[in-house]
Amino acid sequence: MIAATNRDLNAAVANGTFHQDLLYRLNVFPIEIPPLRQRKDDILILVEYFVQRYANRAGRKIRLIDQKTLDLLQSYDWPGNIRELQNVIERSIILSSADVFSVDELWLSKRTSPRAPQAETSPALRTEPRTEPPVGLTGSKATNLWQPFAQRIVERCTSPERAQWGISTLR
Repeated sequence: MIAATNRDLNAAVANGTFHQDLLYRLNVFPIEIPPLRQRKDDILILVEYFVQRYANRAGRKIRLIDQKTLDLLQSYDWPGNIRELQNVIERSIILSSADVFSVDELWLSKRTSPRAPQAETSPALRTEPRTEPPVGLTGSKATNLWQPFAQRIVERCTSPERAQWGISTLR
């Protein structure tokens, strides 16, 4: 089971709003991923991946991603995190018939989302960065489907040169 939250579950347990037993059941292999606004370098690879994904679903061929759009997406704060990025890209693919991917700036929220103060994570929930797939998460059909993509992300994030990828690299 994979579960995700943006809440401090230890605080929720202390407040009585989350069952302690469920926290222990979910906390077998915690992976902490910062919000997209703190991982601006990941935006390019995510844009390329989602453009390819939604263009394929729509039976479309995207020749290139507009540089102004990339600059806009990398400068945006993403209060909705990756889901918001994914939705903006899907909307653009659906509404545009061009072979150059671009996003209308008006689709990005003008409001800034209030952020909850960052709570200190308990030592049990912290993880060190890994350069290989975690033990126990290989072998399933779902893992095998995502493993090549995840491996490329790990290689990109851990390589000293952090080479740029093209859409064709993600195939």
